[in-house]
Amino acid sequence: MNDFLEVKNFGPIKHAKLKVYRVMVFIGPQSMGKSTLAKLLAIFKDYFEQGLTKNWFQNALKHYNISSYLQKNTEIKYKSSLIDFEYKNSKFKYVVLSPIDELISFISELNETENQVPLNKRISPKGLKTIQSNLSFSFNLLGTYVKKNPQFSPWHNKLKDWYEEKFKHLKVWNDYINLLKEIIKTFALKWKELSSPLGISYIPAERMFISLTSRSLFSFNKSKIPLPNSIVSFGSMFEYARDNLKSLHINELGIKYEYLNNQDVVHLPNKKTILLSESSSGYQTLIPLLISLEAKTLTEYSYDTNSFVIEEPELNIFPSTQKKLVERLIKKINSYNGDLIITTHSPYIVSSLSNLIKAHTAGNKNQKAYKEVSKIIESDYWIGFDDVGAYYVDKGSAKSIMNAEFQSIDANPIDSISDEIEEEFDKYLNIQYSPND
Repeated sequence: MNDFLEVKNFGPIKHAKLKVYRVMVFIGPQSMGKSTLAKLLAIFKDYFEQGLTKNWFQNALKHYNISSYLQKNTEIKYKSSLIDFEYKNSKFKYVVLSPIDELISFISELNETENQVPLNKRISPKGLKTIQSNLSFSFNLLGTYVKKNPQFSPWHNKLKDWYEEKFKHLKVWNDYINLLKEIIKTFALKWKELSSPLGISYIPAERMFISLTSRSLFSFNKSKIPLPNSIVSFGSMFEYARDNLKSLHINELGIKYEYLNNQDVVHLPNKKTILLSESSSGYQTLIPLLISLEAKTLTEYSYDTNSFVIEEPELNIFPSTQKKLVERLIKKINSYNGDLIITTHSPYIVSSLSNLIKAHTAGNKNQKAYKEVSKIIESDYWIGFDDVGAYYVDKGSAKSIMNAEFQSIDANPIDSISDEIEEEFDKYLNIQYSPND
């Protein structure tokens, strides 16, 4: 991926420029801009081409409660394989990128062929070589977009197999023209289908609110009680997910969630059943997150999504559970080539992700290493170093903490507080055991 985001003078961010990866992690002190960057990425990953109207960007900022961050000198740039966006001087402009224009040359070629060659004329062996060369060129062109957009890969392979079979039956020039037109038309339709953003699921830090009030969300909306849009959207997503999912085994905790008789209940390891609203705070924050995550598997999921943004996944859960959660998240997005953005204060979240990167690196050393690493953790949980970006957000900027030499995430900026605590402890220890005057 060659996507990048650059932000200047926007809320707590003074200047941050970062490459965007499949998995993004923002860690750092509170109120330094982690969620700000995550929300901007959520906006750009969730754009809708027909929705890019005059007020589109401002409305998106309002949805995430960051519209007040705009200043006269704010600058925001985002570029991906699908969109090139810039906000500057209180105005925004964008270009939706598409390979369709580059395929227009093939249309011109068709027109020339139709004018110069009798349509019913039989194709000579030399003509077949020319046609094969032209079609190979077209597939190489499409291949450059497939590399940038992996969601095209399965379809692209099928199209190529189909074309090779059709090529065997070309007899007259009209067959070639129709085949080329069909390829262009098919690709254009598929591009429109797959390049449209698949949506994003934003899971806010306030998700415990959903556990406590899930039965009252409709009343809140009906009474027009003002709630942040992100909470309302997440509440709607959770409501749809639980209505369709019905139940979920959470093996990491040895519990089962169930939507039973219009109530959210939790079946505990001791065989007791309690209401989600009466369960521990850890369950109340974790279960809505996992229910929403699992909703991706629902074929009729109206919030179909390719990306998840999760604020503070570590909320109210023990470090060992944080590790298991990170593993579950990575396995999930690996299953459908999805994206994940995390904001966190937890070094355990970062270290757990770093371990999965190291597992990928070590496991791909050779076949023996693959088997050995797989005994520790299955390859479904691995994530490549080049698929992850981790940034330490502080004092208005964002600094990458990826360590290319060791193929891991650098823990030094995070562990500095541990050194400070240890140093302070040593001082107390020295005072305690110093000789009495």
